[in-house]
Amino acid sequence: MNLLRIAYAPDENYVGITVISMLSILDNNKDTNIEFIILHSGLSQKSVNKLEWVKNIKKCIIRYVDVNREEFKNYPLVNWVTIAAWFRTKIADLCPDCDKVLYLDSDTMVLSSLNELFKINLEKNYIGAIGEQYFNSGVILFNCDIWRKEHVFEKIDNYVKLNRKKIKCADQDVLNAICKNRKLVLPPEYNYCELYKNIEYEIMKSPKIVHFVGPNPNRFDCMHSLKYKWVEYAMTTPFFEEFINQNIFNLIKMFPKLIFDKYKYSILAKIPIKKINKRYNIKNTVHKRLLASLNY
Repeated sequence: MNLLRIAYAPDENYVGITVISMLSILDNNKDTNIEFIILHSGLSQKSVNKLEWVKNIKKCIIRYVDVNREEFKNYPLVNWVTIAAWFRTKIADLCPDCDKVLYLDSDTMVLSSLNELFKINLEKNYIGAIGEQYFNSGVILFNCDIWRKEHVFEKIDNYVKLNRKKIKCADQDVLNAICKNRKLVLPPEYNYCELYKNIEYEIMKSPKIVHFVGPNPNRFDCMHSLKYKWVEYAMTTPFFEEFINQNIFNLIKMFPKLIFDKYKYSILAKIPIKKINKRYNIKNTVHKRLLASLNY
């Protein structure tokens, strides 16, 4: 039986939702051997215990790989990612026994078998990713053999040194630049996102990997249409109450801003300038849905 290797790079704040992603994989790959690779730069025993808990659901392997964060201390960041976002660029070098690894962001949920994805022949491509032009780095199938053979991390390191001030989206920009001509485009159902600009689109009928871009699925302001499925997985864990308590704290902290935005968006949506009107009509619609879902 094949061994599928799936990597994450959570810090302390993302361990909880990482566990939910892992649960979804185990639930939909019952007849497959799974090895989870946890890239980290130090995790508390509490976090390790959470990750180890998934073994109660289905037998699996969890490999902890300690990453030297100092190696990335001068790498550019953006406010929605931590330095751990860069760890994925070293998967191949840190796991020399792996020929192919699927990297997933912690805010993902798998709803199908991953066997077909791993059977895809990456040939001489560095990665498989979703997106014809620019791809999101939250779901990447790494061709580790080629990555090591062609010293791709060295290319990444050199690119960062030469272009640091031009990099706007951290690792994602760099991976897109380095892998531009060495990327196999994967089917879109392997990285299903929902964005404000697509609010009126038809929901994909059979997504295989859901990516909760925007607010994470454990947050009250996540408006993704498949959040309910994530909650179903979360409710099976012994630490679901932690998600609830954090949500209450966030809601109280954000309540004044939510009310202010309610009036701000409704006013800005009336501005008779097409581009501004369209942008804030969407924001206003999303905000109304959010407030309605909270049932104040």
